Amino acid sequence: MSQLREHVIVCGCVTGLASFVHPLRETTLQPVVVLHPCSNAGSRDWDEVFALPNVFFCPGSAMRIEHLTAAGAGHAETVVILSDETGFFVAHANRSVDAFAIFVANSVEQYFTCRWVVEMQEEESIRQLKTASHANDPYAVWPRYAAADVYISTMLDSLVAQCYYNRELLDVLCCLVGLDDEDDNAVLQQVPMPAQFVGQRYTTLFQELALHHSTVPLGLYRSPESYNEHPEDAHPDDPPPPTTCHLPFVLTNPDPQLVLAAGDLVFICAKCHVAADSEGSTWV
Repeated sequence: MSQLREHVIVCGCVTGLASFVHPLRETTLQPVVVLHPCSNAGSRDWDEVFALPNVFFCPGSAMRIEHLTAAGAGHAETVVILSDETGFFVAHANRSVDAFAIFVANSVEQYFTCRWVVEMQEEESIRQLKTASHANDPYAVWPRYAAADVYISTMLDSLVAQCYYNRELLDVLCCLVGLDDEDDNAVLQQVPMPAQFVGQRYTTLFQELALHHSTVPLGLYRSPESYNEHPEDAHPDDPPPPTTCHLPFVLTNPDPQLVLAAGDLVFICAKCHVAADSEGSTWV
């Protein structure tokens, strides 16, 4: 795994792995490394996943730093930590059901520089992650949740309930994850901010993509640096303002007058893979 760069490491309860890899393959051939103590070779789901290009198996446990290192966490883009819902890694007796997820997320935060995304069973478990939240705030505005670092597994239950009353919602979601084989299928993607839009208003970006690229912007993965810069009217010798934002965060339906920053990422829904060029200066 030492040759891999900017790959995705998946660890934890990897049952149903095909549901994760297939939508990813709709937009990219980014390498995926499955870190798990046991190989399930011979199972239908396992064989289906590893028949796809750029999917690799690394034996080991994400609870051990040396195994994360062997999987290439030092050069990875993201570590995806799936909930240990069966107690395979950590017995649930007298422990939080999210003990494995909490331990691995904090370990990756401490020892590596790559991003991580963790699935949790209980909302309160988010408090055990670094970057604390205010005790009175609802979990939906806690820093790690707003930064898209945490996914609550019960959200799927809520989604299924909503689909019961709104059948069209299920069709929309199937399109977003690439489960529709029709020619007009759209795929949800995240792309860098092209240089020509830096300093521009969000409404300018929206109009350009919608009118000229058949692409619908859904929101931003907002860079914290955009909130920690000097004000436009500040004197160059003025001290920098105190840091008020430490994490990036997801911003849906942004204000049309929001000023875009170089570190922002854009969530889009497009019919084909859309990306910026090597310098992030235009759409290709």
